[in-house]
Amino acid sequence: MTDPKPPTRQGRSCGTCALCCKLVGIGELKKPMNQWCPHCLKHGGCKIYDSRPNECRTFNCDWLINAKIGDEWQPTRSKMVLHLIVDGNTSKLVVHVDPGSPLAWKEEPYYSQLKRWARNIEEQNGLINLYIGKQVIVVLPNKDVDLGKFNMGDKFNYKKKRVGSLWEYEFEKLSQDASST
Repeated sequence: MTDPKPPTRQGRSCGTCALCCKLVGIGELKKPMNQWCPHCLKHGGCKIYDSRPNECRTFNCDWLINAKIGDEWQPTRSKMVLHLIVDGNTSKLVVHVDPGSPLAWKEEPYYSQLKRWARNIEEQNGLINLYIGKQVIVVLPNKDVDLGKFNMGDKFNYKKKRVGSLWEYEFEKLSQDASST
């Protein structure tokens, strides 16, 4: 069976980085975001690599696969894991920020790059969703919108409309607890 992951960029590898094993939630393992996976080895790698869940098999941080992302975004350096999700005609850049460095995304060169990416992804009907612990922030070209604390399974909807040369957004949090009643 072939590995369904996209190929990594030449010269890049995870090495000792395993930040995704902490920051990314894995439903198949019932591992929430921001907790170390019990299968993660201390200096990177996975104890169950050959039998790891499909979510892990198909995940690659964008620093590994996207040649347009600079070396400064290496996760242990930036304290962030980037993951682009494309669903039909919409794109979502998910940025997982290590809660131990909650302001890393506001530092340069990261913040100005996130703003530039927000302009580009907005043109493609997408958003940048930033996660710091349970806090969710949407990074837009002209502002950052703090949507508050989210629990596993919570989602949000949004509407956007053109106002002059800019887009305006309305966000609505959809709590899993409220939707199951």
